[in-house]
Order: sequence, then C-alpha cells, then structure tokens
Amino acid sequence: MRQNLPGNVARASFHGLNVRAIRLSIALGVSLNNVHDVDKVLQRTARSAPALERRTGPDRRAGSRTANGSDRRVGHLWEELRGLLVLRYGVQTRWLEDFGIDATRRLVAEVLTDLQREGFDPGSAGIDLERKVDPV
Repeated sequence: MRQNLPGNVARASFHGLNVRAIRLSIALGVSLNNVHDVDKVLQRTARSAPALERRTGPDRRAGSRTANGSDRRVGHLWEELRGLLVLRYGVQTRWLEDFGIDATRRLVAEVLTDLQREGFDPGSAGIDLERKVDPV
C-alpha cells in the first residue's frame, strides 16, 4: 500500500545530500554525470585504518604524521562521496517502493530544479531521471 508522500524534511534532506555530493565531486574532480566515473566511485574500496595511532608519541609533527595527511583526507572525501551516492540511491529506491514511479520522478525533479535554481549546473548531481527512475 502506498504511503503519503514524504514531507519537506525528507525532500530537504535529499536536497542537502545532493548538494554535499556535488561539492565533493567538484573537489575530487569527478563527474557525477558520467556513468563510468560514478561506477569508479561506487567500486572504490575503503582503505584500512592505520596500524598505530599517530596522535600519540613524543613528536606528533614528525614526518611520518604529515607525509600522508593530505592523502588520508582525500581518501576520506572519496569514502564520503561513495557513501552519499549509496545513500541517495537507497532513498530513491525506497521512494519508488513507497510512493511509486510518478511521485518519485516528481520529487527528484523538484530537487533538481531547486539545485539548478541555486546555481548548480544541470546534470552536476548525476541524476538522470530516465535512467535512474525508469524501471525499463
């Protein structure tokens, strides 16, 4: 049985999720409008945690700590982007199950319109309504 459509909170959360994903994709130089790039993001494996805690020890600013700090931060950004994309697709799937294709298509289109109104390029969110929402 279909439930009521999600309220403004759900729509705002979906909007915020997309804004963060767009900003991360820009920072990482990846296009969410390119299927191959999105697949690369989704197939990335998380790196394991460092073997020892670098915040302990007599000199926390030693070369061993600063040498890979930037790489580590960038790795976290990739992981966050991957998580946001997985979450976004999960939300869309849930909306399809709960509200049907027409309502989901309308909700996603409204969020995309809001993003464009805020100055994001069309397609920067990487949501192709025909490809992602159409079951065919």
